[in-house]
Amino acid sequence: MKKYLKRRCPVVLLILCAGLCALHVGAQTEYLPLKNGNFESGNREEWKSYGLNEEESVVVDTAEFVYSGSYALRLVKGRDDEYAGIYQTITPWAQPGDTIEASAWVRVENAGGFDLHLGIAVKNSRGEHTDWGRDVAIPLSTQWQRIRVECTLPTQEELPDFEWVDVAVGMQGNWRQPPVYVDDLIVKIIKTSQ
Repeated sequence: MKKYLKRRCPVVLLILCAGLCALHVGAQTEYLPLKNGNFESGNREEWKSYGLNEEESVVVDTAEFVYSGSYALRLVKGRDDEYAGIYQTITPWAQPGDTIEASAWVRVENAGGFDLHLGIAVKNSRGEHTDWGRDVAIPLSTQWQRIRVECTLPTQEELPDFEWVDVAVGMQGNWRQPPVYVDDLIVKIIKTSQ
C-alpha cells in the first residue's frame, strides 16, 4: 500500500467511499461527493484498480459479506503485484488546508493474518508524492470492523503546487491471501481551511 501511495496516485486517500455522499450545508461536517462508495450500484464503476485479480474482484450480494444495504466489494489480489486495491479521485471537493477523515467497514473471508491499509497521500502537479500523507493499517478479522484515518491537507503556502486528492483502499502481501470485503466507505471534511 505504501508503494501505491508513493507511486501510483495523486493526493491519495486510501479507503473506499460510500455512495454519492450528501453535502450538509451549514453543518460542521461536510461529506464529500464520493461516488459508489457503498457499491449499491451493483458494480465497481467510478473506481480504478491496481494489482487485483479483476475477474474475482467484484461486487457481491451475499448477506454474510455485506455490512449494510445490498452490496459490498470483494478484493482479491493478483499473482504478480505485492500491493492491490482500488482508488477514486475526490478533487476539487477537498481543498488545501482542509482536514479530512476517511473510514470504511472491512472484513476478511477467513483467517489470513495480514493488514488492510487506509491512508491519505498528497501529490503535487507533477504527480510526485509529498510527505503530507497519512497511512494506517489494521489486522483483518472475520468480523466487520471500522478503519479510519485523518489528515490535514497542506495549504497553498505549504505546498504551492498541491494538485490531487484520491481515495483508495488496499492490501499488501502475496496472492494467496483470502478475499477482503469492503463496504460503506465515507470521506468527510471535519474542518475547513476557511
